[in-house]
Amino acid sequence: MKINNNHGIQVNKLYKAQADEKAKADRPQESAKGDKLSISGEAAKVQELVKAASELPEVRMERVEQLKEAIAKGEYKLDSKIIAAAMLKDE
Repeated sequence: MKINNNHGIQVNKLYKAQADEKAKADRPQESAKGDKLSISGEAAKVQELVKAASELPEVRMERVEQLKEAIAKGEYKLDSKIIAAAMLKDE
């Protein structure tokens, strides 16, 4: 009796072919034109606003000086009702 082991070779070839196809599918597609990025109008506007906000000084020194002067002169008055309303509005 003769035992033929050709089936094992065929299975190995099939397995290798499937592995090659999977490896090819896992690779990112290469574009002949290159990558392209487009930003919507709203995203561009947000980007401009973020840039403008980052360029503003963190502390407005003119306003700080105005408040210091008003406090020193006793002219700076706080209205507790307005403060309370603003605090509740944020909640």
